[in-house]
Parts: sequence; structure tokens; C-alpha cells
Amino acid sequence: MQSSKDRSKDQDDLRQAHGTPQLPMELWIAVAQHLRQDKTRTFRFYPVRPFNMPAIKSLRLTSRTLNAVAESLYWERVELSPVFRKKECAEIIQHLHQNAGHREFVQCLLFSMWRPPPPNNPGPAEPRLPLDTLSEIFTRLPNLRAIHANWSHMTCAMYEHLYSLQQLEYIEFARPPNIPLEKSLDFNRLNTAALRLKAITVLLGASETVPGVLACAKLFLSPSLEELSTSSSMASFIHTLTNQKSFDRLRYYEAVEPLALAGFTEFYAFAAHCPNLTSVKFRPGSTATLDEPDDIPSPPANILTQLRCFEGTLQLAARIVPGRPVERVIIAFAPFNSDVSFEASLTRLSESSQRLRALNLAIRYLEDDYLSIISRIVPSLEELEISLYLHSVPGVGKIETRLHLDQLEPLSRLRLFVLKNLEDASFGLTKAPEPFPEIADGPAQVSTVKELCKNHKHLEYVELGQTVRWYKEDDCWIWRSPSESGVIHFDLAGSE
Repeated sequence: MQSSKDRSKDQDDLRQAHGTPQLPMELWIAVAQHLRQDKTRTFRFYPVRPFNMPAIKSLRLTSRTLNAVAESLYWERVELSPVFRKKECAEIIQHLHQNAGHREFVQCLLFSMWRPPPPNNPGPAEPRLPLDTLSEIFTRLPNLRAIHANWSHMTCAMYEHLYSLQQLEYIEFARPPNIPLEKSLDFNRLNTAALRLKAITVLLGASETVPGVLACAKLFLSPSLEELSTSSSMASFIHTLTNQKSFDRLRYYEAVEPLALAGFTEFYAFAAHCPNLTSVKFRPGSTATLDEPDDIPSPPANILTQLRCFEGTLQLAARIVPGRPVERVIIAFAPFNSDVSFEASLTRLSESSQRLRALNLAIRYLEDDYLSIISRIVPSLEELEISLYLHSVPGVGKIETRLHLDQLEPLSRLRLFVLKNLEDASFGLTKAPEPFPEIADGPAQVSTVKELCKNHKHLEYVELGQTVRWYKEDDCWIWRSPSESGVIHFDLAGSE
């Protein structure tokens, strides 16, 4: 540990080098930690995309002391892709082989598109780096906490190394690891009790090789597993495992493909072995229809008894949520061609309305009576978020502010209200338009927010449209947009 005398000398060196007042070393460390944060997209545990590498590289070049601060952050996340960055990949692996200290820093490893050479290949040499190159460095990284393996093979040595990583918490396989049949592992001798995994994501196609599937399924037996995300075709393997154990710590389950009717049976069998499951999410795949059959079976009464959060279509929520202590429902995908009405599905969902506190809807457009239906059927709501995604169709989804917002009056407990257009690149739009063009900026929204505050005494957060956000702080409201902000005071009558 660096002494106060050494730290003072380092700061003096910095001051002499640059001729300007310098921050204390503790603040530089805080700056470096801030640079590592990825604000583009994150998994539940570790970032998918690189950290702010240009800034971290610049920090490393500032001085010897700051280089030492930034060095661990620079090597914390390593990406090895031999297809797109072969030279860089080879240089990173060589460096890590030669520097044991930097191997200790690596906590998150992403590797993709690694393949073994074709057998008996008479043609020119394979342009990719050999799989053994990855295997040799992988087995020398002792402090891995997260692994993202995308469309890659794994050697037996790599897979066995997983069981020796005492800090490993998260694994994602974009496809199960392809383990050569002639070198198949003896899975029975692997000590699953040694695993410390907290979260696993596995996407599985119907034609995956058995060794890879067994490898993934074996990892599910980690006694510390809290979160599991799989494709629906993993259901049969999960069901097989439930005959061996209960998943007592599992809190979160996600299926990233739509389940067929047989899949629901498998899921219910699995859920019966997850007594503490609190969050379930069903997300349809991009190529799947969003329609759902009317005869989806309801779950047995003795499962999902701890469920607090559900995400899926409205029709599916209406089947699974009733009778469970669900407090938050996220309707992320609404069916395009369902004959079941919005009101009928919400009515069935409201059978658990005594506990339902938050509703997040992604719907095509806002019908004239939707907010009225929500307020009447689920009056206990404290949070209501609505995202609209047919705003790109001419003449669809025009919103009259007064007509719609007046329908919220029965929601006397409302603390949070969001109504905006959904911004999603998959819909072909880079930026969604304003749903309320006449009140697109903060000053224009003052009277509207004033009326909302008058009718909803507990309101703390409001978001109307794409730009402005309103926060309540003490006795005033603060609005912020990318270009400006303001402070508004409302008295008890709602006047400024």
C-alpha cells in the first residue's frame, strides 16, 4: 500500500510535470473508476461494449502514477476476436503470457468466432489463430468474474477451468460451446459445488451438439445461481435437471424465445423447483410471431408464489399473474393480431390488483379510452409508464393532452407517470418524434404538470414526450432537457 509520503511525492511530480494544480490521488482514482463505466448498454453484471478506452488510454499516458491507477482498468476487460482483429488479438495474448501482473487484472473476457482447424485440411493454412492459442491463455486467467463466449468453440481444458474460477459470477454463451466428441468430458467428475456462478445466459438452437448442451446444463447446477436466461429449446434439459435438485437461490428467469404450449409445461415443472423465484420475463425472438394462443395453460396454484415482477405480453400476463403477489408488470410486447381486447386482458390481470403497484406498457398507440380503462381497473397504481411504437404511421397515435391526462384522475396514489414514443432501432427509427409537439419543451409543459400535481398529490416524477423530465425535490419541481433546465414552485392549489 502506498504511504502518505509516497503519495505526496507522486502529486509533487505531477505538479512539476504539468505546472498546474493537481487533484489529490483519491480523486484521480475516482475519475478513473468513472471512466470505466459503460453507458451504452450493460448486462445485468458486466458491460458488453468496451469501457471508455480512449479516455483510459489517455489517463495511462499522463504520468507513471496515473498509469498505475488506470492499468488495472485497462486490462479489466479483454476482448479476443481472431476474425476481425487478428493482429491485435495475437498481440494481446502474447502480452498477457509475458505479464503475470496484467493477467491478474483480467475480470471480464469476451471471445468470439474461435474455431478449430478443419481435419485433414490439404489446402492453405487456416487464417485464424488456432483454438489452442485461446485455450492456453484462458486457463492462465485466475480472476475471471464474467465470460462472454459468442459463437465460439471451447477446448475441454477451457471448460474444466471454469470450475476452478472462484470469483466467476456470470457466463454468457451465444451458442453452447462445441466440445470435440473424441475428447468429451466426464461431466460426472466435475465438482458443481465449487461453482460460484450467479447468472447464466445461454442461447440454444435446435441442432446444437450434445456435448455443448450438457456442458451448459451442468453449469445450471451451481448452488449460488440467482439469474438464468435461456432459449425455449433449453426447457427439456432444465426439466431433466429439476429431478436432481431445487434452485433455492434463483430469483430471476428469462426465456428469450417464445415458448410453445409444451414449453409452458416444461417451464411450470422447472418453476416448481424454484421456490424463491421473484422475477419472470418472456421475450419473443425477433423472427417469432407475437400472437399467442388463447389456450395457454395457467400455472398451478402452488408455484410462483413469490413472484413480484412479470414481463411479457398482456395476454400472457393475464394468464400467469392472477393469484400471485405481483407488484410490477412490464408489457414489453403487445400482440399485433390478437382478438383479445385490451380491457378484457387488463381485467383478468387486475385479479391481483390489491398488490399491483407498477404497470409498464409498450403498445401500438394510445386509444382514446386506454387511460380511462387503466384508471378504472387498476386504481391502486403508483407507477404508470407507457411507450408507443406506431408513431411512424401517418395519422396514427395523435394524442390530445387534456383528453388523455384527465383520465388519470382516479389514480390517487400515482407517484410516477411516463408517456412517450418508443425509441428502438429495430423499428427503423433513429429518434422517435414528440407525442405532444405542442408542449415539447419545459416551459410549455408547466401548465400540464401543474394540473397533474393538483390531481395527484403524491406525484414525484413526470415524463411527457422524448425530451423533458420533471423531478420533485422538496417543495419545488425541476425540469431538465438536453439543452436547458428550470425550477418551478407549485403551492398546494397547484399554482406557480
